[in-house]
Amino acid sequence: MESIIHQSKIVDCQLVGQAYIIVRLERPAAYVFQAGQYCYIEAATLAPRPLSIASGPRDVTVDFCLAINADVQEFADAAHVGMAVTVSAASGSFVHQPSPRAVSLIAGGSGISPLRSIMRSIVGGSAADPRNLDLSYGCRRVDQIPFADEL
Repeated sequence: MESIIHQSKIVDCQLVGQAYIIVRLERPAAYVFQAGQYCYIEAATLAPRPLSIASGPRDVTVDFCLAINADVQEFADAAHVGMAVTVSAASGSFVHQPSPRAVSLIAGGSGISPLRSIMRSIVGGSAADPRNLDLSYGCRRVDQIPFADEL
């Protein structure tokens, strides 16, 4: 894990079909990140793993979308509100760079996470933001689209 560690807890978690689990953490005090970055998270039933942050930099929670596979199944089964989670400092250079140009994003599956962070950063910014934002997203089943109500 990264050297700066923050303690947090789950404030919401939801299954999306049988394919994904969306986890929302209480935002640790002074936790700062840029749209598009990732961090390492760890819990009692989850070994440290890098995950793209799906929330916007101004959101009050830190959100993640995990694809449920053999490594994540135990965590998905045990995840509950109040569960302790350790979060590293944010890392990564895939970040949103403000620009007056239109923004086009392409994602599939849980790859929506860093793009959701970028979209929330753009949409949550200045009300006078004139840019167009286009998203092309692919998923095998419509009932397994993470953050479907926002897209």
